[in-house]
Amino acid sequence: MAPAMIRAHLDGGHDVVLPQMLGNEDERARSRAAAVDGGHRYVHVLLQAPAGEAGLRFYERPDDALHQVIRGVVDADGGVAAIDELDRRLAAHAATNEAVVVDVSGGVDAACARLLAAVGGPTR
Repeated sequence: MAPAMIRAHLDGGHDVVLPQMLGNEDERARSRAAAVDGGHRYVHVLLQAPAGEAGLRFYERPDDALHQVIRGVVDADGGVAAIDELDRRLAAHAATNEAVVVDVSGGVDAACARLLAAVGGPTR
């Protein structure tokens, strides 16, 4: 169902953005095929904060009920060290899978501008 939905959306002239944590290569391959087989472009992007910053951002999030649960899971997995390891693994995976890595430091506007430049989108 998802590839058909992706294809229909692309054929309608719209972009499709899938979650960054879509780490299953089979799922990415199906998404890639849905785009490319329909004559559309596929871009695999990794939004990456500078080393060590992802953990800081995670622990600076508002302390709502959902984040408390998620933080408990992350803490049980090793906290900042686990986040840093995941960050390293994502970067290594991106380097071997033709992903475009976009630096998201410097605020939301700067990160969005770099993302649009990386994927060839509008530059407002």
